[in-house]
Amino acid sequence: MQLLARDLLHETPKRGPVTVDPALFDRLASFGERFCARLFAAALNKLGIVAVPVVSSDFVLTCDTFQKAKPHLGHTRERGREVLVPLLESGIVPVVTGFIGATLDGRITTLGRNSSDFSGALIAHVVDAEELVIWTDVDGIFTASPHEIAEAKLLHELSYDEAHALAASGAKVLHPHVLPLAAEHEMTVWVRNTFKPHLRGTRIGPAQNGGAA
Repeated sequence: MQLLARDLLHETPKRGPVTVDPALFDRLASFGERFCARLFAAALNKLGIVAVPVVSSDFVLTCDTFQKAKPHLGHTRERGREVLVPLLESGIVPVVTGFIGATLDGRITTLGRNSSDFSGALIAHVVDAEELVIWTDVDGIFTASPHEIAEAKLLHELSYDEAHALAASGAKVLHPHVLPLAAEHEMTVWVRNTFKPHLRGTRIGPAQNGGAA
């Protein structure tokens, strides 16, 4: 633990007055994700699953709008395949950080609040995944917030358009960039409960006969 912390904290500024500009903020904000990825990869290896931590800033290339950077999808996909595909083909599990990227000249950026879903969609896009599973604290997508309205109904199946309509009406469904990316590549998105993994959750995909249920 001490070696891990020292490795990450060597990037912090020297003691003294520090002006936390947006670029420095993003660099410091990246520590949590980088720390957790290494810990989780170490835990998997302890269980006999060969895994390595991967810092998403090694391949998620973004603009330089710090704290709310937008990825360059073409560059990200090209660089990401170079990083991730060889690991997957070798049977190694990449434990990838979310939330962070980097400018073309290597400065760490963050993708903005609530961007974990978007990070997952980017990784799925890079490796041509057929499905993306978003793990959250509810059983799926509901007609209303289940924390506020007891009669809220769980929606088992949604098309991209239906999920987009829910989001446009104010529902906090997914990060706004997830659905367009999933729809463009016809990727199935599942929204499931981390604490109830036995439940099916909500499936979002190409329109099917019958629609939402």
